[in-house]
Amino acid sequence: MIDTDTQRVIFLDIETIPNDNEALAQHFESKVEPRGGLTDPVKIEKSLNEKRAAIRNKAGLSWMLGQPCAIAFAVNDSEVHVLLNEGNERQLLEQFMGAMASVCQMGGAQARIPHWVGFDLARFDLPYLYYRCVVNGVQPSVSLRHMERPWSKDISDLRYRLNGGEPHIAGKLPEHCLAMGIDIADDDIDGSQVAEAWANGEHELIRQHAIRDIERTRALWRRINFIDAIEQRQPLRETA
Repeated sequence: MIDTDTQRVIFLDIETIPNDNEALAQHFESKVEPRGGLTDPVKIEKSLNEKRAAIRNKAGLSWMLGQPCAIAFAVNDSEVHVLLNEGNERQLLEQFMGAMASVCQMGGAQARIPHWVGFDLARFDLPYLYYRCVVNGVQPSVSLRHMERPWSKDISDLRYRLNGGEPHIAGKLPEHCLAMGIDIADDDIDGSQVAEAWANGEHELIRQHAIRDIERTRALWRRINFIDAIEQRQPLRETA
């Protein structure tokens, strides 16, 4: 069990959108090949266009073609904070790293080693943030554990834990919460709709979505670690 009095538990979730590296996107598009077995030029061109469109549609999921539009986090039991990309990705990353430096400088030496909690964060969130920091020349103020396994002692990857180590089992964060009896209001969007919503200027909608994802992540982490049950069993302290 993590001692939250000495170590900072950081709940993390990022929302991402395509970046403006058009040359790289075009490079990937130039490498696509049609489905095998096609001979009709019309069908070949259709297959190529579908694959090119898929690159564009999924660009935000790749650190090479994407960028964070929102970084949401909460420390231990504190309120949820959401930092938005106001047109300057480097500034967003610097703000986040500044916040992490402030959080982890409080307390003793153990507090400076955060324990990261998220849903699929070992595969996605942490490496994504690290390499976008590299691209933008922003040195992380704390270790992002971007090469750690999901079972690392400094990471709680809930997707990995809840699926018995099988990363391909279906199920999104809200569905896992419902299975655990955690009732948090539904979102008007999900992760697959973030890029379109951002392009339409619906930044507040994305901010609220990120807040709820952090709330779900924290509630789920507390549930599977029996933290609420343990706290309920603790006797009340006597007052003088």
